[in-house]
Amino acid sequence: MIQTPPAAADTPLSVEEAVLLMDGDLPDDRRPAEQPSEAAPTAEDAEDPDPDADQVTPGEDAEEDDPEQAPVIGPPRSWDAAARAAFAKLPPDIQQTIVERESQRDRAVSKAQQEAGDARRRAEQEAGEIGQFKGALDQLIRRGQATFQDRWADFDQNFPALVDQFGAEQALKWRAERDHELSELARLNAAHQQTAQHQRARFLAAESQRLTELSPELTDPKAGGARRESLARWLIEQGVPRTVIPDLDARTVALAYDAMRFRVGAHKVQEAKTRPSPAPARPGARPTAAQAARPQHRTVETAKSRFAQTRSVDDAVALLNARSG
Repeated sequence: MIQTPPAAADTPLSVEEAVLLMDGDLPDDRRPAEQPSEAAPTAEDAEDPDPDADQVTPGEDAEEDDPEQAPVIGPPRSWDAAARAAFAKLPPDIQQTIVERESQRDRAVSKAQQEAGDARRRAEQEAGEIGQFKGALDQLIRRGQATFQDRWADFDQNFPALVDQFGAEQALKWRAERDHELSELARLNAAHQQTAQHQRARFLAAESQRLTELSPELTDPKAGGARRESLARWLIEQGVPRTVIPDLDARTVALAYDAMRFRVGAHKVQEAKTRPSPAPARPGARPTAAQAARPQHRTVETAKSRFAQTRSVDDAVALLNARSG
C-alpha cells in the first residue's frame, strides 16, 4: 500500500485534523507548536530604556508596531448558540471555509426562490390570459346555444311539413344551415374544454411554484413526494374529498401541512404522557458513571461515525457540538 507523506506541521489544519485535535488523536507532528513566552522585562531594562528606540509621537499610529491581528470571523447568522460555540473552537481557515460554504448555500437558496417567484408570476399571467379567453368563450357558447334552441328546437319534427309548404330544396337548405351551426357549437365546446384543461395546467404550475416559496419541504426533490403523499392520506382521513385534493391552492396545502405536523406532534406528546412510566429504581441504587454517560457517548460516537464517512464541514460541526454537549 502506498502511504502518503505526512503533512507539514506549519500547514493549516483541515476539518478532519481539527476534529482529531479535539479528540486527542492528532499525530504529534501535526500539533501546533507552543509559542515560547516572552521574558518579562527586568527592572534594569525598565529604568534604562533604549535611547535609540522609536518614540511614538502625537499624530502617529500607536499600533503601528503591534503584530497584525487576524480578523475575527463570525459564525453564520442562522446557527444556534451551541453551533456558534463549536464554531469558535475551529481554526480560522476552517471557519472561513464554513462561512464561504454557508454564503454559497444562502445565495443558491435565494436564487432558487427568485427563479420560483419569476416562474410563478409568468404562470399566473398566462393563467389570467387564458381565463379571459375562456370567459369570452363561455359567453359566446351560451348565446350560441340560446340562439340555436330558438331557431332549431323543433326542426326535425317539423321537417315534413316544411317540405310540403316550402318545397324539398328549401327545407334541405335549412337543414344544412342547421347542421353547420350545430358543428360550430361543437367546435366552440371543444375549444372551451381544451382551454379549461390548459387553464388548470397553468394554475397547477403557478401553485407549484408558489408552494416552493411557502413550504419548500413539500417540493424538496428527494423527500417532497413522500411528504405530499402523506399529506394527501391525512387529508382524506380528515374527510376531504379525494377529487378536491389535486386542485388545492398552494397556501391551503402549506397550511394543511403545518396542521398535519402539529396534530401528529401533539398526538406523540399525548402518547408519551399516557405511556406507563418505568419501574422505579431500587432504594439506594444509583446509576453508575458509565450508565449516566452512555447516552452522550452514543451521540458522540454516532456523530463521529457519520463524519468519518462523509468528511463534510456540516458533520464536523455536528461532531464538535456533540462533544461540547
